[in-house]
Amino acid sequence: GLTGGASGNPLEAVTDLLGGITGGTSSDPLSTLTGALSSVTAPLQNGIDALQGLESLKTDIITSTINTLESSGIHILPQAADQISALADLGTLTFETSEATVNGVLDAVSGALDLNPTAVSDALTGVAATLVNSGTSATWILSGLAGGIDSNPLESVTDLLGGLAGGTSGNPLEAVTDLLGGLAGAGSVGSFDTLTDVLGSVSDAVHGLIDVGETLVVSTAEVTADTAHALVDIVDVAADSTLDVVETLLNSLESISTSATGSSASLGGLTDLLGGVTSSLGSVTSTSQGLGSVTNLLDQLFDQNLSVV
Repeated sequence: GLTGGASGNPLEAVTDLLGGITGGTSSDPLSTLTGALSSVTAPLQNGIDALQGLESLKTDIITSTINTLESSGIHILPQAADQISALADLGTLTFETSEATVNGVLDAVSGALDLNPTAVSDALTGVAATLVNSGTSATWILSGLAGGIDSNPLESVTDLLGGLAGGTSGNPLEAVTDLLGGLAGAGSVGSFDTLTDVLGSVSDAVHGLIDVGETLVVSTAEVTADTAHALVDIVDVAADSTLDVVETLLNSLESISTSATGSSASLGGLTDLLGGVTSSLGSVTSTSQGLGSVTNLLDQLFDQNLSVV
């Protein structure tokens, strides 16, 4: 009875029992585990698609608003068209970089869920390239705002004051000296009083224009600095948030691994891959710090503008 008798197999009871546990010879012993993983990854993939759609929609709305504000600003202040366009370009670059970074990192997570190392690598490479290109573009824009290759933020102010003072081809005191000479020859004290009042009004007007110029330069530099720092902060937050998502995913998969008998080895490849994703994302975060040089450049240019004013 224990050995199965002459007509039976003494191991039959054992093999039947093992067959029932593993699913028998006609089924995959990992099918249950695969089904469990699918139930976890499918909602995550749907969530990733939804997040990418929202990120793209947000960027479209914001960039459209920036374009509208740019057109209105140039219409109101055509003298500052170059500065307004540069600020609009910097704002658009900021949010487009945010969209590309967030969606690229989400693509990397999606590739990890699909156990596709190539997709993960391509996505992270694209994120790094976006950060480098955006940093270069921001540097050129900021250089133009600060008086570099494109324009001088003080140019409009100096041109305006130059026109009031007589310009480069004339003598700004010529009209005044001629008038004083005429008045001195006439010897009219009342005319001198009138002239003093007029010159006082002109002086007040010029001081007012100088104050406007200082406000324009300082405000432009401050807005540019805030926008550049925001670009770095957005990239850092996007990378940190994605790292949190990956770590949560790892913890969930490890929990499934420990609760399923014999499934730890099967999940080894997935956990290793996700571990590589977190390391790669860490390097992307470090790469984003390279944009700090842009903000440092801006701070130096900002200080130079203040010293000129």
